[in-house]
Amino acid sequence: MSVLSVLLIAACEGDHGTTVDRPRTSFDSLDDALNHREDAQELRLHDSVGDSLSPAIGLLEHLSFLGIYDADIQYLPDEISHLHLGFLWLPGCKFRHIPPQICSLTGLGYLILDGNAIETIPEEFVQLKYLSSLSLNGNALTEFPRARFASGASCMLLELDSNGLTSFDFTRADLPRINYLSLVGNPLPDSVKQKLHAEFGTKVKL
Repeated sequence: MSVLSVLLIAACEGDHGTTVDRPRTSFDSLDDALNHREDAQELRLHDSVGDSLSPAIGLLEHLSFLGIYDADIQYLPDEISHLHLGFLWLPGCKFRHIPPQICSLTGLGYLILDGNAIETIPEEFVQLKYLSSLSLNGNALTEFPRARFASGASCMLLELDSNGLTSFDFTRADLPRINYLSLVGNPLPDSVKQKLHAEFGTKVKL
């Protein structure tokens, strides 16, 4: 589980690991959420989703958190672009590419794409300018282009563990608010690791 996942889960739990008492706004079924669409703020779907997500999700205009876990999804419907999501979790969903619909969610603050098979960062990713936290652990990235990451000024947590990165040319000036940068399990040359330690000090994990 990524550091980002742990932090977000902790924020939703009480001191003893029980859910904080709050209005029922969280659902684990799309049908249930649609039946309470005025209240649905959080939706968590698991492997029962199948290979596609219903376009009806676009009707959940108050949804701020969407989590789809370990589902063999081939694509996301265009209607997801109608949502005003702040949190999007898509771990273990077999994506080889970042769906373009994600890049249209310009207000997104937290994005988890761990355990997919993502090979590249698309040009459209530059539209996401307000990511506080991004986790892409366990994918197939060989590069993470600075020119396609426009959230540098707002990003506080960036996890890219267990990819195939051989370089990472960001400096502290590119990530001025970063508190946690993790590149564990990548084939980075020693020269790159030394440079990253010099730039980020104890904030980087290699």
